[in-house]
Amino acid sequence: MAENIPEYYIDGFGLRALPFGVTLVLSKTMAPLPDEPKEKPVVEATSAIEFAEQMVGTESLDGRPQCVIRMSIVEAKLLAMALRNRIKLNELENFGGDLVPVPPGALKAAKLTLDDW
Repeated sequence: MAENIPEYYIDGFGLRALPFGVTLVLSKTMAPLPDEPKEKPVVEATSAIEFAEQMVGTESLDGRPQCVIRMSIVEAKLLAMALRNRIKLNELENFGGDLVPVPPGALKAAKLTLDDW
């Protein structure tokens, strides 16, 4: 391959949707510091960089931002649909149609339920 395309391991994300676009911040979690405040800050950012920096330590993004992705609402919706279809196919092919388990704590942190699937 001629280009050196970076690869990232992520286990956290932050998501911000506005009327004409979506910002997705992918992160790698870090061990919490002992003096880290328990209360999570409210994020009000004017740029994707500020958003990524402020999302660190929130329930949506605990960790160091690895990558900021910006896209249109249409592209985000197509990506979400494609991911859902591919994951469902993977569950069918590799897990006999059973759902890949998502820990309750992860669902709660993402403010989702299994009904959202």
